[in-house]
Amino acid sequence: MLKKRGVYLITGGLGGVGLTIAEYLASTVQARLVLVGREAAPPRSEWESPVDGARVDAASALDQLTRKEADIRRDVALSLMSSMHGLEQTLDRLCTAYALGFVERSGIDVDRPHVMDRRALEEACRILPGFDRLFSCLLRALEDGGVVRLNGAAVRFTGLRPSYDIHGMRQQAIASFPQLTALFELLDQSAGQFHLALTGEISALGLLFGDGNVDTFKRAVAAIRAHSWVPLCEALVRALLGALARARRPSGPLRILEVGGGDGLLTDALLPELQGKPVEYTFTDISRSFVASAERRAGDRGDRFMRFGVLDISSNPVEQGYDPGAFDVIVAFNVVHATKGVTTTLTNLHRLLAPGGVIVLQESVRSARWVDFIWGLTDGWWAFQDEALRMESPLLGLDAWGRVLRDAGFETVRAFPSDASHSIDTGLIVAIKSGTAEGTIVDKRSDDRSLVLAHRRSTLSRLEHLGGEVETIAADVADPVSMNAAMCVFPAATQSPSHRGTEVSVCFVPPLACLSRYA
Repeated sequence: MLKKRGVYLITGGLGGVGLTIAEYLASTVQARLVLVGREAAPPRSEWESPVDGARVDAASALDQLTRKEADIRRDVALSLMSSMHGLEQTLDRLCTAYALGFVERSGIDVDRPHVMDRRALEEACRILPGFDRLFSCLLRALEDGGVVRLNGAAVRFTGLRPSYDIHGMRQQAIASFPQLTALFELLDQSAGQFHLALTGEISALGLLFGDGNVDTFKRAVAAIRAHSWVPLCEALVRALLGALARARRPSGPLRILEVGGGDGLLTDALLPELQGKPVEYTFTDISRSFVASAERRAGDRGDRFMRFGVLDISSNPVEQGYDPGAFDVIVAFNVVHATKGVTTTLTNLHRLLAPGGVIVLQESVRSARWVDFIWGLTDGWWAFQDEALRMESPLLGLDAWGRVLRDAGFETVRAFPSDASHSIDTGLIVAIKSGTAEGTIVDKRSDDRSLVLAHRRSTLSRLEHLGGEVETIAADVADPVSMNAAMCVFPAATQSPSHRGTEVSVCFVPPLACLSRYA
């Protein structure tokens, strides 16, 4: 358990791994840090020296966002679905009712206890190949309702059939949660037609985007967004991009790439903040129609700083005509999860960022049955193939996003809201690309001595901007005499009367990759 304002002594503290650990401790618990290394640290007067302009701009802007998060949150009036008592249970019960209606319309006898093979049940329900994962979701809903029991490939019908009046349940839900009327209408519009959509008798996408249906879809999306964490995430993105744009002014426009822009929900939220600032905003999507529509809207508004292009982020962007390192910022709203492999997609985006560039992902981070019942009708929802990472849902939690971003080569990953809990439905994940040329590692192994020192100076400065207190000691951890001398100049934890007996956490980097504690 990390201790707020605790004292942490890190051996190897001036190396790449040591500084990464120090940055995490400073950002999470505003730790008092003692960094021990064989070499003397750069003088404090030099700590502000940058690795390069883009790196310092990104790190400083991200640190500033971390400090301002609470103020921004107070300014955003949140009315959350997660705080509406009984809503989740209402939606789950409706989903179970729709699932039961589907299997009954498929001719399955649910009143008689019996066992069916999962594959045989799919065939009996005439499920199209692309909807097998959605069918699994339906079966889990039925299991929660007591209708079936799942055991591997066997589906055992219990003979217990709940009595559901879907129309009455929907009307009662609307009466209880009138602000979400459009959501209940959309759920009925989609799940109420499963017997036609999952069998191919009608277009599944047509239930969401077809004539006569798309208006309900848009109203439902607006209601869901208004009662989620999306408004806070959008405010945080605006604050971050505004800070980055101001910081970039002396060195040219901030080059922003939006991927998977779709119908422009994120674009419309960000553009007011960017008007009049030195930016170049490139809107992309895999669909030419979405790109053409965005270009028309920009022309009507007179947004001369916008560019447009088609981009499939799941494929190599260089082969699609995009230059490596061409952008300072990449923003994406609920698009990366809708690709076959999250890590591969993030690696493609990493390639497009300049050294020190920032990726900003606004993603749904909490799965829900009603979400699967609606968005599970779209092509991309069940497209994921990285089953070691994602099994039942395409969505990842905030912690998992941090891991895959690091796997894709990003560093300094930060997630918002910082006090994330199980009730967070949408999160913001920000990560910085290494501030060096592609393929270069900024740590003590680098041959460029000046680059190593510059990285060290900027990171030491950032630790204090994050709220940490930093002391550096030159000592060799393998030399007891040297370490004893170091502890003698470590007054905050060992000598000062006000801190005598303070518990100290020691991190050995290297040779030991562990934390031990002593008093």
